[in-house]
Amino acid sequence: MNIFILSILIFLTVVCVIELLSYAFRTINDPDRDRVKKRLKRIYRNTQVQNGILRLNTLSSIPLLHKILTFIPGFTNMEHLRRQANVPYPLGVFILLSLTLGFAAYAGASIYLQQSLLTIVAVPLAAFLPWGYLIRIRRIRMERFRKQLPEALDLIARSLLAGHAFVAGLKLTSDQFDDPVGTEFANVIDEINFGIRVDEALKHLVHRIDCPEIRFFVLAVIMQRETGGNLAEIMASNAHLIRERFKFHNNVKILTAEGKLSAAFLVLVPFIFAFLMYLLNPSYITLLFTEHIGKIMLSVTGFMMIIGVITIKKLINIQV
Repeated sequence: MNIFILSILIFLTVVCVIELLSYAFRTINDPDRDRVKKRLKRIYRNTQVQNGILRLNTLSSIPLLHKILTFIPGFTNMEHLRRQANVPYPLGVFILLSLTLGFAAYAGASIYLQQSLLTIVAVPLAAFLPWGYLIRIRRIRMERFRKQLPEALDLIARSLLAGHAFVAGLKLTSDQFDDPVGTEFANVIDEINFGIRVDEALKHLVHRIDCPEIRFFVLAVIMQRETGGNLAEIMASNAHLIRERFKFHNNVKILTAEGKLSAAFLVLVPFIFAFLMYLLNPSYITLLFTEHIGKIMLSVTGFMMIIGVITIKKLINIQV
């Protein structure tokens, strides 16, 4: 490998690491942090503070990086992913972390593996780790929202039967539920208090939440406001419909459990056999890591395993 390219990669990796450490140090040791927290608690002692709609869309705490990311269209979807995951760190942290891991993987694979094909595979996987973390957190949060939604709709229906307005029912639900239902409904209340119409605020909720059940709720509310009807009964019906949908979804998961187990078995078996072979005859299995043809075979095998896992996942991922 060219020593000049390697030096540039090491330099960029060190810069990214230094910037990440600097951001962590500033976040933890901000001298005004405790004072600001005390003032907020004193001012909003009886108010649940949420992410307001007037907060600036800061992609990074670094002004230069924020300006660069603002002009790149693709980072809008990444920022939407970060907001759906509801992580406290700005998008620039994940970008720097992704670059750091990618540079480190490229340098490590070039120095120790000395195989271009393995390097091509290792760099994207390492750079994807932060985004994989965001996708996983987003999926967990959306699943939790789906589980909380029927109880939230029942609470809104009971508040309507008690004589409260729909917005008051949303406020009550946001106070009684924790994240994500409490947080997202509180954002809807904040938008309504700032003058946005109820139907528009609910449409913004659909945009923020990747959950098909929330569309049923928003569509029912908008239609009821236009045509009339018993909104409490509509909320109760939606809650029942969502619960029945969950039951059907669980039945589908049971039926596809065999395919998921087969995929896990197919992935683990080669590693188990390789480990057993290494225990029985180490000189035989180490040829895959020392010889050029062995490295090529490992690369092709890993690529085929990834294709196989993706194919099986597509087969067993039945949309309900």
